[in-house]
Amino acid sequence: MALCLGLAYLWANGDFDSAYPTMPTLLFVYGTLRRRPRGSHHPLLRRSRCVGIAWLRGRLYDLGRYPALVLGADLHERVRGELYAVPSTGNHWRRLDAYEECAAGDPRAEYRRERIEVQRHDGKAVTAWCYVYNRSIRGYRRIMPADYRVYQRRRATAAAPQGEKHA
Repeated sequence: MALCLGLAYLWANGDFDSAYPTMPTLLFVYGTLRRRPRGSHHPLLRRSRCVGIAWLRGRLYDLGRYPALVLGADLHERVRGELYAVPSTGNHWRRLDAYEECAAGDPRAEYRRERIEVQRHDGKAVTAWCYVYNRSIRGYRRIMPADYRVYQRRRATAAAPQGEKHA
């Protein structure tokens, strides 16, 4: 009982992640699951707590409606995203896996969920779950810088109709 109360206290006071940095309830998101421009959470993460900005080493690719993350020891780009504390109770992970088209052990799944090392905004390394692209990226455009929000803004600006020129 005391352990449960202690964990509840840590969770309520925002110290859960620092006390238990390798808990599998952390999730790194880099694409469509990130907060909306006005700060609202994706509906699948509304019961989760945003821990803050984080990054990992990898590359992002534009798949059209969403990005793909590729990891590799030789990749030195910083992929910017957000770190969430996701409740381990309920069916949160099942819903996230379905959204990401992730099926454990299925080599045909679009994404696989992996535990990886992520750098928090304060420089502390933590282990978090992350959805990694599970198919070939051949033919897809690389997203640079590796920040999907910046990329979306630039793409929207480029696609916006330009005003007519006056003589």
